[in-house]
Parts: sequence; structure tokens; C-alpha cells
Amino acid sequence: MLLSGVYPTTEHFNTYLDVLANTNDNFYLHDTFDDLKRRNPYQKPDAATFNTMLDNYIRHQDGQRALVQLEYMKSKNIAVDASLEGKLKELVATYDHEKGAAWALDRGADKPEFEVKKEQALEKNQNKISDNLERYIQPDFSKLVVQE
Repeated sequence: MLLSGVYPTTEHFNTYLDVLANTNDNFYLHDTFDDLKRRNPYQKPDAATFNTMLDNYIRHQDGQRALVQLEYMKSKNIAVDASLEGKLKELVATYDHEKGAAWALDRGADKPEFEVKKEQALEKNQNKISDNLERYIQPDFSKLVVQE
């Protein structure tokens, strides 16, 4: 778009961020968010942008980042989407700061429940990606065979 002289709008960025969040491409998600937030002189993030990032953290069961995002949104008077409020309350209820810190610092604590859920969600998503790839690479033979 930039090569043709068209500068992306915030809506373009929001759409792209949503796609990256849905495909679990966190590296490009954060890089694109950084582009919009810091390096783009023409467009700035809006409420939908911050809600997309919050939704991504909730989906990945990342309580720490979700809480940081929530505090930032509160400081900027950005409202949380009604669809995310219930999910956020559920995530915060299962998030234990002390247990998570002890486990992250390798102090012999058991893996906290939110980390277990995060790993299960990641494994489920990986299986979904593998299944989609297999279907794409190996189509259903019954559709390929000529029936007489």
C-alpha cells in the first residue's frame, strides 16, 4: 500500500491485528502494534486496537499482560468491550500472581492453573493448524476418484 502512495488507516491496522491474533502470530502482532503505536506518523491506535490486543492476551490465557493492558486502557479512559468483560473476569479469577512468579523464577512451585490452561490452548491450536494443513495437502480421495 505504501509503495502506491496509500497510507493504511487505523481500520486497516485493526483488521490486520485481528487476523494476526486469530492465527496466533504473536511476533508480527506485537511488531504491527508497535508500528501503529510508535512509528506511524499518520494513524494512532483506537479503542478497537487496544481491545484486539486485550482479546489476544485473554485468548492466550496471559493474565499478566492482560492486566497490564487493562490498566493502560483505564489510564487512557478506553472502555473494554462488553464481549471481553466476562472472559477477563474469568481469567483474572484464575490468575495467581504469587504462584506464577514462584513458578517462573523456578522456586519449586507447581505449575499454576493458568499456565496449564495456556499450554492446553496452545496445543489445541497447534492441532487445529496441523489438521487444516493435512486437509489442504491431502484432500479427500473420494472427491478425486472418478466414479462410474
